Amino acid sequence: MYTSTILSVALVATLAAAAPLELGYDNAPAAGDAHAATLTKAKNDANNQIKNMRATLANPNDPVNKQRIHDAFGPKANIAEISKTVEKLHTGTLQVASANPALADAEKGRPALAKVSLNRNQDGSFNSMGSAKIGSRFHKTTFSDK
Repeated sequence: MYTSTILSVALVATLAAAAPLELGYDNAPAAGDAHAATLTKAKNDANNQIKNMRATLANPNDPVNKQRIHDAFGPKANIAEISKTVEKLHTGTLQVASANPALADAEKGRPALAKVSLNRNQDGSFNSMGSAKIGSRFHKTTFSDK
């Protein structure tokens, strides 16, 4: 119910403030770019899902919401941490290297779904998320699958 490729990619991020979830591009796509349009549609779907997650987390003791949280995060779900992550998604920007799926496909050596590199500190801890590379497999899936 709450999964989407854009959302899954975004979950690993510590996101900068800008509401709601937005897309940023390292290399801006041309006007009318079909791949950018697909990413925009997925972003809009992710924002709808984020809205649903926020509503669920605002009332976690409701039986329906309690079951949704259990199904998504298990019996020991940390509501405070989940809520922080959802708020980061709500106010964040997913940086995308390019709307062109050839970047991710070339890096993978075959049709790719998506790839995000994590920037780590010297001790290996998470620092920030690098730009996402969205491959041709993402663009070929049906919108409901994203």
